[in-house]
Amino acid sequence: MRVDRIGHGTSAYKDPELLQYLIDHQIPVEMCPISNVCTASVSSLKEHPIYDFYKNGMLVSVNTDDPKMFNTSLENEYISLIDIFNLDLSDIYNLAQNGIKSAWCSEIIKNVLLKKLSDYFHSNNIEINN
Repeated sequence: MRVDRIGHGTSAYKDPELLQYLIDHQIPVEMCPISNVCTASVSSLKEHPIYDFYKNGMLVSVNTDDPKMFNTSLENEYISLIDIFNLDLSDIYNLAQNGIKSAWCSEIIKNVLLKKLSDYFHSNNIEINN
């Protein structure tokens, strides 16, 4: 199969070959941590694989799934990850970049969004470690 993005992907850790493939081919994986806990895909935010996937070079992005159903927002998803995994603003920048890079839109729009994100961080003197 030729996929250009995977939704959730919380069980990918069970297959080391699949994990490596996702990393090597930079196939985007949309992750919705709060939804995944609510649906019992993972037992808790602390057990969610998003941090390990991100730190190992997988192209993961933070998403909300269904904000009203799961009583969350993108802001809440990020704050939860900051609290649980002690993410810093560089991590948030990189995860936001991942979301833009994996968006289903033109390269022109992606470049505009990436520049806006970069400009925001730089204009607020936020140090970014890539």
